[in-house]
Amino acid sequence: LNGGFPEQAERLFSKTQEELGNGSTPLSPAVMTILRSHCQNGLARVLVSTKKQIASVKDLAEQALNLLQDIEAQAPSETFHMWNETSLCLAAIAHQKSVSRQLIADSLISQGLVDEARSFLEAAVLDAPMDPDAALSLGAFLFRVAVYIDKKQSPDAVKRAQIQLLKAAKLDPTKANPFALLGVWFEENGDATRALGCFMKSLGLDPCNPIAGRGLLRLKGREDITEELETA
Repeated sequence: LNGGFPEQAERLFSKTQEELGNGSTPLSPAVMTILRSHCQNGLARVLVSTKKQIASVKDLAEQALNLLQDIEAQAPSETFHMWNETSLCLAAIAHQKSVSRQLIADSLISQGLVDEARSFLEAAVLDAPMDPDAALSLGAFLFRVAVYIDKKQSPDAVKRAQIQLLKAAKLDPTKANPFALLGVWFEENGDATRALGCFMKSLGLDPCNPIAGRGLLRLKGREDITEELETA
């Protein structure tokens, strides 16, 4: 899926679910639930990627979340694959819960249900505090609401957005989007120097990042970024 082959991903997720459902696997119920939730979330991500049956994304993610909540109190006692300790199994459950909540939030946002989406994104960060994707999703959401939806632009809300974006950038400094959004944050707050630095950092990681590219054009102008364009 991450490599750009959603059809193959969908086939593999579906095949795994089929094998888990036919009763032939010796895995414990808890481990099978983790794998089922992974497949449910994976199928939801396939729908997002292909923009097909978007209405089904929330249903799939909710099913995965319900499965995980049912087994949360009974962590797997045996080892399996890369989960060679109980703590790693618990971490896998927490991660899949976070993914489910982010997918549900995205569906709610598309329906204009901002307050409901916020609660799911905040819970996703609590589920997996070291997940850069959860921090990025919450930071981007808070920033968009504070600056573009809530015209009052509460300083506290704007600052909370920055904290999550900085967290995402620190947790995974190889991703371009956190730096690109931090650039927009600094730009909106009148710090052109730091904004430019973030845009350049983002473009260094991904020369095709549209957020950083547009930000660079806004701040420097088309004629002043010839060197950056050639480097990209």
